[in-house]
Amino acid sequence: FHSVIIGIALGVQTGDRQEVIAALVTLSFHQLLEGVALSSFVIDAGVTMIKGVTMVVVYALTCPVGIAIGIGISESYDANSVTALTVQGVFNGISGGMLLYIALVQIIAVDFGHSSLIARMPRPLMRAACYLSLIVGAAAMAVIALGETDHDDHGHAEHEEDHHRLLRMLRHV
Repeated sequence: FHSVIIGIALGVQTGDRQEVIAALVTLSFHQLLEGVALSSFVIDAGVTMIKGVTMVVVYALTCPVGIAIGIGISESYDANSVTALTVQGVFNGISGGMLLYIALVQIIAVDFGHSSLIARMPRPLMRAACYLSLIVGAAAMAVIALGETDHDDHGHAEHEEDHHRLLRMLRHV
């Protein structure tokens, strides 16, 4: 479901070509790494070959299906309307929440709490190195995200107007 939402977000992009290409490259690497992680979980789960292949194929199709949905949706609405921006914000929130849940509860907690690799580490220093690596990685992603906001060609006045339109809309709900 997360990949469908991400695909929709890419499919509805109507910005300039460079922006869409950058998003596509980023999404491709994200999906590649997510696919590798999924494949390792499938192998570790010990499922049958048919079930494993089915799971990987379904995963491989989710993002393209989302992109197709996004392209279809993008033709029928104004991407700068308050409603479209609200829906996009809600989808981004759902997608981000799902990503945080999966990362924190299903991956990091399991790997850091029960992983045989970490359990075999002889010194607390090695465990601290794992946590430090996690924090440094999260900080690096935050810095990258902050850098992306500098490239927005939308001026401050337009952002203020969008904000006020959204607040007016929310007052009427």
